Amino acid sequence: MIRQLFPVDFFVKVKPPNFEEILSKVTALDSKTTQEEKWSANCTVKTVRLDQSEWVPILTPGVKEFFREICWQGDITISRPWINFYNRGCFQEVHHHTNCDFASVLFLNSGEDYARFYFQNRMCGYIPPLIKRLADIGDFWYPDIEPGDMLFFPSYLLHGVSPHHSDEIRKTLSFNIECIDYE
Repeated sequence: MIRQLFPVDFFVKVKPPNFEEILSKVTALDSKTTQEEKWSANCTVKTVRLDQSEWVPILTPGVKEFFREICWQGDITISRPWINFYNRGCFQEVHHHTNCDFASVLFLNSGEDYARFYFQNRMCGYIPPLIKRLADIGDFWYPDIEPGDMLFFPSYLLHGVSPHHSDEIRKTLSFNIECIDYE
């Protein structure tokens, strides 16, 4: 019997009950009132920072679904919400999030030739080929997602987005979560 040790990588997928409200609010965004941000030279996606005081109440119903799933009842802070706009050729390099406990991505749309979100195995360079094959461990994993899916995962989990090959703009909304009381 094979027993997996230290299983700490995971994600949870929920459907926020107010997805249509979120989608409507994203569609109504005025590009003149949003603040664009550049992550790094290796990231080609257009990122727009959202007003935290305005967006946290809208994101809270989906966050509550996640915390029900993992049985957490402590206090949290939702911070730094942003939207990523992927034009043709845009991508997001592999990265993790710092100074938070969880990261979240809400997928707003999908289509043919859309960029794909993926997780990268942080240990991929350390696992011998035979063990990879025996345990069916890959270097990358692509979750099945559709519009309205909200993923939550530990902030240290490496993730990225493949190049976008559609003329339609791919949109995702992301934010970070900090759990405050660890008692």
